[in-house]
Amino acid sequence: MAAIKKAEIQQVSSMAILPEHIIISHIFPKLHPKTLLRLQCTNKFYKTLISSQEFIDEHLHQSLSSSSHGLLIFFTAHVNGIQRLYSLDLDSPNSRAVYVPLPEPFHGEYNHFDIVGSSNGLLCLRSTIGNKHFSHYNGLGFLFLNPCTRMFGCSLYYPSLHVRSHEVGFGFGNDPKNNDYKLVVIEFCNIWGRKLYGRTLVYGMKKHSWNCVERMKFLDLSDGMPTCLPINGVVIDRKLLHWVFLSKSKKVLGIGCFDVELDRWADVSLPLPDYDEYDQDGRATKVVNLGVFDGCLCLSTTIEGSNVTDVWVMKEYGVKESWTKLLIATPSCQYTPLFDYGEGMRRKLLLSIDWPHKLGVETCVWYNLSDQTTKKLELGGAPLYFKVLSLCFGSLVNITGGRQIEAQREVRRGG
Repeated sequence: MAAIKKAEIQQVSSMAILPEHIIISHIFPKLHPKTLLRLQCTNKFYKTLISSQEFIDEHLHQSLSSSSHGLLIFFTAHVNGIQRLYSLDLDSPNSRAVYVPLPEPFHGEYNHFDIVGSSNGLLCLRSTIGNKHFSHYNGLGFLFLNPCTRMFGCSLYYPSLHVRSHEVGFGFGNDPKNNDYKLVVIEFCNIWGRKLYGRTLVYGMKKHSWNCVERMKFLDLSDGMPTCLPINGVVIDRKLLHWVFLSKSKKVLGIGCFDVELDRWADVSLPLPDYDEYDQDGRATKVVNLGVFDGCLCLSTTIEGSNVTDVWVMKEYGVKESWTKLLIATPSCQYTPLFDYGEGMRRKLLLSIDWPHKLGVETCVWYNLSDQTTKKLELGGAPLYFKVLSLCFGSLVNITGGRQIEAQREVRRGG
């Protein structure tokens, strides 16, 4: 049985003088998921309570509404054929990175994975290595994981078309109406060089099956095979996935929205902000990223050949006039906003910065929105080379048909 930390013992002991209904309804929903998992081991009543769907839902609501129990999810660089996943508790300033074990085939020699996204405390990872596990599945598999409870589920089958070339986009979101979580895969395929074909595949965790849905009516494929930016969809309101679609000539075709609750695309693309297509020197403006800021879509643009980055925020969803430029005081360099976290004076924005005189060197900094100061992101206990990927809120959400990851010892090799 996992030992309860000293601070947690003091926290639980202080609750002993309170009425039981106050503890259950007002204190337990605010505790960290790992504290609750340890409390489950103390008696049968706590175990039954904490594992109930009603409590899991209440705890999730508390975490999301108060912006607490945030986890920074990142992985190490691919060193010596090994890639590892880590998490960092954002509510504890002196916390150290925690190694997150993964099941086969995402764990072991010569694995390679990326994060599709997160929703309600669940992560979706995709593996693109063509090893023995995926030899019959076009080299692509998916993993669903709760990093707090260490529960996981897999989909090693991916019904890809047998084509010469294709471009893909991925997304992961919540279907609240059906209490389900869905993986969305977008394919643009050039079938034997004759026909350009686009389709959207949706995997539902409840039924463990794939479904092919309607085509994207808003997208014009006459200019050749489009691409998705970013490759992983951006989630708004937990169920709306978004991508910026670019033509073969890199012209912005629009922002597409897929509703995972209805399994359908919006009929029209979302409006873009009124940014200048060219600056006064004739240099083109490029859309470089799509993200979320304060629960709203945000779009990042840059001028070719410059270190200028502009961030636009759609403050009212779907309303073109609501796009507002966010003023961020940073050194003269290109940066990408990853996500914001915290409330009030604690609210800060994580930026990925590319320094112009340090080719290939990426630094992440916290930008305080109240006093416009920056602070380098510290990842104590993590290997030197890493890539920051995602914000995930710690939760007790279950995975349908999920299994527990067996305990693994982290083996460090050159990273």
